[in-house]
Amino acid sequence: MTTWLLGLLPPAVRGRYFASDQFLSGVGGVGTLIACAALFALLPIYQALLVQYVIALIGSTLSYYSLKRLPDIERPTAISLSSVLRDTPRIMFARSEFRRYLWLAVGYAVITTPIPPFAAYYLKVGPQLSAGVIMQFEVLRYLGVIAGAWMLRRRIDAVGAKPFFLLALGLIAFTAVIFWLYLQQIVGGLVTVGGVYFAVGFGAVCWNIANLHYLPKISPADERVLFVSVHGAVTACIGGCAPILWGLVLKSVGPGGVPAVDVGLFQWFFASVVAVASVLSVLIARLHEDTKTHVDPIIIGNAVLNPFRAASYLVNLIDAKGIVREVVPSRSDRK
Repeated sequence: MTTWLLGLLPPAVRGRYFASDQFLSGVGGVGTLIACAALFALLPIYQALLVQYVIALIGSTLSYYSLKRLPDIERPTAISLSSVLRDTPRIMFARSEFRRYLWLAVGYAVITTPIPPFAAYYLKVGPQLSAGVIMQFEVLRYLGVIAGAWMLRRRIDAVGAKPFFLLALGLIAFTAVIFWLYLQQIVGGLVTVGGVYFAVGFGAVCWNIANLHYLPKISPADERVLFVSVHGAVTACIGGCAPILWGLVLKSVGPGGVPAVDVGLFQWFFASVVAVASVLSVLIARLHEDTKTHVDPIIIGNAVLNPFRAASYLVNLIDAKGIVREVVPSRSDRK
């Protein structure tokens, strides 16, 4: 998709197009999350999810027909499967600036990927906030994305990616400290949680846009597609495993068999986030970046956050057995 758009857009308007794309994607995401929050507030949980999937189906259909109307471009050189299998280990493990940054990006993915789903789960089973309230926090996360994209679009070309990598890590450490204090009941309130969500969104867009500007600078032009694909696959795979592994130890069962979170281990999770973010900050600061040579950034329109992925964080919060008990009372209840 990125290659296709770069082939369609004149070089003189690419920056303006992609900046507007990021901003409008964030605005659309906020609108979608507001609609999701309203659905959770007005409808039963399963009906709300059904309507959201219908919206996703309609949006996908409209996107399909819109893409069909775009003109085609000259096809890029195909990469054989054998070359991918042969070159991927070299890209991942051979000494280079790309390898160094790749594993730093993996570390960032490992500490940040679990935060949104675990935060949503804890807020549901701990303070027992409603799904609608949690979706409103997701709206604040999107507002953080919009604010970050607006700030970065004119500054990143001038100062480079490293300051925004460091800003993202600083924000993640800050949110981890605040949530740790929240778990300790030293700070509290919906305003505090909302501020944490806003900071998470702001930090996420700082890292993602900085990443999309930095990757082309450390990827050979003739192999850029493969380098970017390896980066995306490795960070997504290992980062996606992090919530699964942490979930094995964080999720627990409270009195009466109700879902719960081991608060002590959850505090250790946020302490580890602060420690890893501090180490990554030192290593990121040592990366070499050429800020004088201009390279077209790799921009993926709305890949920063997905409103329906945010809504999916709430799927595991549903107490299906409880709903069944309400609809079909047990024999003992009937008596």
